[in-house]
Amino acid sequence: MKAGRKRSGRTILQKMLIPVTAIVLAQAALYAVVFLQGGVLSHTDANAYDILGERTINRQLYLENEMVHRWSNVKEHETAILSSVEETLKAQGATLGDIATDAALNAQILDGLSDSLVYMLRKNGVTGAFVVLDGVGVQGDESGQSRAGLYLRDLDPVNNSSGVSDILMERGMPTTSRRMGIPLDSYWRADFLFTGEEGRADEQFFLAPLNAARASTNRESSNFGYWSPAFSLSGQDGQVITYSIPLIASDGTVFGVMGVDITQSYLTSLMNYEELGVDHSGAYILAVTDKEGQQFQTVFSSGSLYQVKFGVSQEIVGKKSEHKNISTFTRTGEGGKSDLYGSVQPFSLYNTNTPFEGQQWVLIGLCEGDTLLQFSHQIRQIIYLCTVAALLLGILGAVLASRMVAKPITALVQDLKRSDPNKPIKLKKLDIEEIDQLTISIENLSNAAAESASKFGQIISTTNIPVGVFEYAPQAPSVFCSTNIFPILGWPQEEQVDGRLPREVFEQRMQALQECLVEDGEEGLLYRLPSGPEGERWVRLTFLKEGGQILGAITDVSKDMAEKRKIEYERDYDILTNLYNRRAFAANMERLFETPEVLGTAALLMWDLDNLKFVNDNYGHDSGDRYIEAFARCLSAFLSEQSLVARRSGDEFYVFLYGYQSKEKIRQIIRKVWMQIGHTTFPLAGKDFKIRVSGGLAWYPDDASSYEDLIRYADFAMYSVKHSEKGSIQEFERTSYQADSFLVRGQEELNRLIDHRLVRFAYQPVLEVATGSVYGYELLMRSQVEALRSPVDVLRIARAQSKLYQIERLTWFEAMASFSQQVKAGQIGPNERAFVNSIASQSLTGSDITALEDLYGPYLERVVMEITEQEPWDNERTRFKIRTAKRWGGQLAIDDFGSGYNSESLLIFLSPDIVKVDIAIVHDIDRDGDRLSLLENLLSYAHSRGIKVLAEGVETRAEMETLVARGVDYLQGYYVARPQLEIAPVEPDVLRAIQAAREKIR
Repeated sequence: MKAGRKRSGRTILQKMLIPVTAIVLAQAALYAVVFLQGGVLSHTDANAYDILGERTINRQLYLENEMVHRWSNVKEHETAILSSVEETLKAQGATLGDIATDAALNAQILDGLSDSLVYMLRKNGVTGAFVVLDGVGVQGDESGQSRAGLYLRDLDPVNNSSGVSDILMERGMPTTSRRMGIPLDSYWRADFLFTGEEGRADEQFFLAPLNAARASTNRESSNFGYWSPAFSLSGQDGQVITYSIPLIASDGTVFGVMGVDITQSYLTSLMNYEELGVDHSGAYILAVTDKEGQQFQTVFSSGSLYQVKFGVSQEIVGKKSEHKNISTFTRTGEGGKSDLYGSVQPFSLYNTNTPFEGQQWVLIGLCEGDTLLQFSHQIRQIIYLCTVAALLLGILGAVLASRMVAKPITALVQDLKRSDPNKPIKLKKLDIEEIDQLTISIENLSNAAAESASKFGQIISTTNIPVGVFEYAPQAPSVFCSTNIFPILGWPQEEQVDGRLPREVFEQRMQALQECLVEDGEEGLLYRLPSGPEGERWVRLTFLKEGGQILGAITDVSKDMAEKRKIEYERDYDILTNLYNRRAFAANMERLFETPEVLGTAALLMWDLDNLKFVNDNYGHDSGDRYIEAFARCLSAFLSEQSLVARRSGDEFYVFLYGYQSKEKIRQIIRKVWMQIGHTTFPLAGKDFKIRVSGGLAWYPDDASSYEDLIRYADFAMYSVKHSEKGSIQEFERTSYQADSFLVRGQEELNRLIDHRLVRFAYQPVLEVATGSVYGYELLMRSQVEALRSPVDVLRIARAQSKLYQIERLTWFEAMASFSQQVKAGQIGPNERAFVNSIASQSLTGSDITALEDLYGPYLERVVMEITEQEPWDNERTRFKIRTAKRWGGQLAIDDFGSGYNSESLLIFLSPDIVKVDIAIVHDIDRDGDRLSLLENLLSYAHSRGIKVLAEGVETRAEMETLVARGVDYLQGYYVARPQLEIAPVEPDVLRAIQAAREKIR
């Protein structure tokens, strides 16, 4: 570049700073307009008012529900009190008119209804309950102000004692206090004093409903219910509000009032002011207003805001604001703008056209404006600050960014001017002074570097990093070698000069490298070099012949080979135990069995690690993994050239010992390892946990000559020991296998039966002897799985596989589905019942019972739940079944009585509706006196307790006649009818025979 070249264009700083600054200014202006004029803040204010309104409404609805549906729900108690008064008057030979003058009579009346008052106090959850009679309270009173009454108070209605120790008597006779054990309050007196002065709140709870009822011809007491303003009963104790109604006799005489009170402390505890305002500084006000809703008479308030703003004033003024359902509040007599906002929510306490409907009770949720709109104010301040900050930061950022971009480019230009021209770099011209200078410098360097880069580009394109390259020409005195090739191959670099080795040295070293050749494949030549400090090293050589030259690349593939070996290891070995996995074990076993001459006498052991689920569930899966590792270390004692050891699955392991001359030698090895296992523990939760396993063993060739059979027999032996002597080793026994192998084979069949609901039900009628009609049908499960035709087999496998609950659930849902279909089809009468078998040790979960009720609710009252005796019964589950059956309206029956577990104790415990006598007692009962005696004893016991007796398994007419003669209530068996998938009527001859037998005993 010439020194005098004219500078043109603008600097990067100029090009960037001006437009970026303009954009930042525009963004700041737009930001301010959108937030300040776009309605965001007004919406935020409205949201604050809405939240205040919603919380006040929720609190008002809660209090209204308590006031209307709980505290003032006194109808039940009114009836009890009126009845008590009537009974006392009748017992004393008095009339309602005597109440006005007879203090002794009034004391007896109040004493008689005291229990009802305690009951009302407890049930309605109020702090006080009272009855005031419009009659003299103390004998000899001449002022006319004394009124007889009983007033009880419980200051903590939430927590009730078992007796009356938490109740105080405010008004009432000491005799009642002593009788009931209720202490007298500090401000107690025997009677009420009413001066009759107008406007006294402490008298209105009595006089207002009393006078209103007497002034009306309506005799419905609830129409005169009255909520009083706050007052103190004695002038010194806490304030209360009351709800009272007149006591109106059946003849229309109004002779007193009854009601409840709510103390200020209890009511304000329900007015949770902390839910108002972001700093919990709001207040709730319970007030009374007129229909205009502008003047409010405060009853109670919660929160300090009311006292701070209004002091002791009991009247406040509300003025509706521009916000929906929001008013501003000031003290009565004050003017000016208020910073108090409140949501006024009215209560619906009085019916229309009643004396006190003009008294409107309201709940006011109150907040200061600054508190209520605090979030909105914060947003406004944040917007102002962010706008200014964004503007300043944007301008500052534009300046700094422009300088940061310009400075390195300028520096780069200077560096390029001093760079080696053989290294090509080329940049695009951008008509910017700094970059133009950079472009000129690059163009001066680019041509010299192009030719040199071409050759090496071809080499680099054939390989991956890390790679070393060489260029070999047979006639050249030296060979070019890149610097990477020396560390990759472990070659010394002393003999190279400027990256070139003498040709003879290069050829000698390549010849020596051939001794490490492992593979000559399509991907090139693979070499395994002697191990160094970093372990085993692998390199791959690829080359390209071009004319008389050879361009080669040598790549270090040690990481690839290590990854490949790792993949192969993970394919064949269990990562946790470092033993063979199931796939590798199977592959090795197949290979061994291809050459049976090497097997000799062999044994396959299948191990099952006991208590793994317990460790996982109680100590976590990390502890479970350590448990597995500890056992795997024990099994490593088997490892030798004549063994295979593998982990089959989570808690199951294989050990195959082969090539021995006798079984005894193998047994010695097993015993030695077994003793080692017995003494092995591993730390668990600070204690030594003992390893416990069960094992099954099968011999080759005595038990099986094929790998598959050997696995199956060892599996069966292990299954047998797991369900008998857990924690031991058992050898395969063919006789046991032939008898019980279906328990193993049947696992999948049972799963298929459960998963696909492969059952249906046969119906066997139950006849009622007294009427000769069908009382119901027993639904007998029939499996549709060929291998599990017998219900006994189904239960055996389910019991062994811990799946009795699934069978219980399947029975109930499928039985009720079948029964409901038969009812809808008209095959079962409207009064005929469904006898459904229930496993004694199982009960449906709450969710399954709910699902059953949702699906078949109308039919459950016709269920007779049969508790089978083939399983031990569980107290808790049995009680749950009893409650469930009774709740449905169904019946409970003991099935197969006399054949299973604890028949007599179960009969006493259950007290069932029906007892089904087992066929073992019924069979030949007409010829066996012992069986007959058993039946007669059962009939005597059952009938004396209202329990019906059903004889099942009746097969002959003689058995039927004997059973009918002895008073059996129901009959079931082949004589009556066999179980059928399609319901058919009972044979007429059978019905006539039963009728004839019944007539004989008449």
